[in-house]
Amino acid sequence: MSAKDVFFQKLETNTNAHKESEEAFKRDVLAFQEDTKTLILEIKGWFDGSPVTARVSTTHMTENTDRFEVSNLTLKNGGKTLKIIPEGLYYWGVKGGLEVTIHNPNRAPSTSKFNLHWKDGISKLPGWVIVSGGVGNAPAQRIEFNQENFFKMITVFA
Repeated sequence: MSAKDVFFQKLETNTNAHKESEEAFKRDVLAFQEDTKTLILEIKGWFDGSPVTARVSTTHMTENTDRFEVSNLTLKNGGKTLKIIPEGLYYWGVKGGLEVTIHNPNRAPSTSKFNLHWKDGISKLPGWVIVSGGVGNAPAQRIEFNQENFFKMITVFA
């Protein structure tokens, strides 16, 4: 095989790999958008019929040079606010992350945070994972996302 043939074979291999990578990214974005919207609507539904008001909207995210929208949620309980906002798609052992921020002006500290990971390769838990702590050398705590665990995490919002 000539050098030219080797070159064009390698060119085709690289082109195909790049194309597959772009398609995998698009699949990840679409799945993250869909699963996040489902999660947001599920959480919103938990507050139906309560004094808590809910607003679902979207946040623009940028991953590399690609921009896309992902659902977010803002809950209000009097002067207290809980926001679930997309944080990123790819980072260390995690695919898809949301940040949960609770602002309660009647307690110190007034702001608390934890994360929801879509696909957490570190914990090996299926589905969404609640991640908290991890300050300094302390390892982050990872627990299964479910209604019970979520409400335990947001008691300062009550």
